[in-house]
Amino acid sequence: MSEPRAQRPEFFAAFLTTVTWAAVSFAVIGILSWTLDREPVGQPVGPGFAFAALVGTGLLIWLVSAYTARAHRPWLGAFSAVIGSYLLICIVAFAVSSALLLEQLASVFVISSSLLSAGAVALTWLLARMGPRSRG
Repeated sequence: MSEPRAQRPEFFAAFLTTVTWAAVSFAVIGILSWTLDREPVGQPVGPGFAFAALVGTGLLIWLVSAYTARAHRPWLGAFSAVIGSYLLICIVAFAVSSALLLEQLASVFVISSSLLSAGAVALTWLLARMGPRSRG
């Protein structure tokens, strides 16, 4: 018989914290949009931009969170998630148009969402510390 696959609970914890990041980001962006009386994207773009940015950033945060879960400290992973998510959103914006890139570079919505990604990484790291220790 083959050996059973080793369980990797940090990937599941990272998935849960990434979903939490997405929900909190949507809430914060909604509150900022209402407070500032601005649309998050002022350029005329289709829903494909938001979908590509969300899926790409979510995948990045999930992977960074999962691999940071076993680190001694979460700071490098949290910093990587902030910078990576900001750059990824800007790259997707550039793929749509240069005007959208210029808008998103200084967007408070992109900056807040990117800063919140550090919380997802730190929360995954914390959950990995609280979970049962492996017997290996």
